[in-house]
Amino acid sequence: MLKSRKYLSRKDGEKKWNRLIEIGWTQVAPVWAEAIEP
Repeated sequence: MLKSRKYLSRKDGEKKWNRLIEIGWTQVAPVWAEAIEP
């Protein structure tokens, strides 16, 4: 899901997102490769 551009209906996307939240995932600000390189 995170590295693909597969189409999901909104209903299915919400189910997947809610499942991730249930297992502890949280939404964070995006971080690009340049920001994490030393």
